Amino acid sequence: MRIRVRLDIRQPLLRWKKIRKQGKGCLDASFNNERIPTICYLCGLICYSESNCRKLIDIGEGEVVRAWLETIRAEVRQA
Repeated sequence: MRIRVRLDIRQPLLRWKKIRKQGKGCLDASFNNERIPTICYLCGLICYSESNCRKLIDIGEGEVVRAWLETIRAEVRQA
């Protein structure tokens, strides 16, 4: 399923979210994002790369764990 949403780019991208279905139960939805210009895979923020991330500067390169993988970026479909 594809949906278009507005995002607050001051907040990290969501990797997944629990969605409550009508009636009972929940569904875990994972997200892929199209047309993102630049994303930091350390903190999930849009508009700068991980080489400029404050998190990288604070903890150093040896201890870095990427919380967001490259799979968060979806391939753009051609119309």
